[in-house]
Amino acid sequence: MKKPDFDFGFLSDAIIALVACAVVGGGLLWWSHYYKTRQEAAYNRNHGEFREASQRYLSVDDDEKIIRQQYPRYLELANRGVIGEENRLNWVESLRRAGASIDLPSLRYQISAREAANPPYLVNVNSGNLQVYESRMRLDVGLLHEYDFSALLDELNRHAAGLYSVSRCTFTRNKEVVTPDPKAENITAGCELEWYTVSAPGDGLALQ
Repeated sequence: MKKPDFDFGFLSDAIIALVACAVVGGGLLWWSHYYKTRQEAAYNRNHGEFREASQRYLSVDDDEKIIRQQYPRYLELANRGVIGEENRLNWVESLRRAGASIDLPSLRYQISAREAANPPYLVNVNSGNLQVYESRMRLDVGLLHEYDFSALLDELNRHAAGLYSVSRCTFTRNKEVVTPDPKAENITAGCELEWYTVSAPGDGLALQ
């Protein structure tokens, strides 16, 4: 029995159309995937930039709050001579005037070179680009009585430009019987003061 002839030419147009549809469909699928990937990448990039900008804004806001809170204190320390270069001339002049106003029997001093201060209470403090310095002053003072030394420190607190602490002090009674003569050195005090200064970027700029 003879098989009937089949005319493939009748289906050629349909086959071509089917292949064209498959190619177009595949292209659309590829393009949609490509477009989705690009959009996701753009979203992630923009989202990351937004988060960075938000963090910078919050950081700036925090910095502004710190400045508003601490700047008056900074100005106070700068005006007192704590921020910037040390003012030894002021220390010496204030010390001399204080000794003269109290009428101390004798007053001798010696100041060592300034050096970086590393006290224990600053070990865990993040000071950033600030550096604390100290200059040690040795005082040998002849006193009529022990209250003269307290008066000397009070005068320094009022007039000296800077910040200091008394790190060590010894008192020696020179006489068994106190002499009322204002020039008598009934007591000798040997003390060490530490003067502190802080260096910061922009030292020397005018402060309002």
